[in-house]
Amino acid sequence: MDVTIRRATRDEASTLTSIVLASKAVWGYDESFMEKCREELTITIGYTYGHVKSLSLCSMSKLLDSTD
Repeated sequence: MDVTIRRATRDEASTLTSIVLASKAVWGYDESFMEKCREELTITIGYTYGHVKSLSLCSMSKLLDSTD
C-alpha cells in the first residue's frame, strides 16, 4: 500500500473539521460536550495541527493560503 502525505488545501478545511468532530464523537460524548469542543476542533486556514491537544496526529502540516 502506497501512502502519500501532502499539505491540506484551503478548500479541505470543512472536510477535515468533519473528520475531527466525528473522530471525537465516536467516543460517546454527548451533543452538549461536542458543542463545547467545536471551536477548538475546527480546522481553519493557518491552523497548526501539531498544537491541538485533543488529537494525536502524525505528520500533519499547516493549511496554507495558495499564495504561500
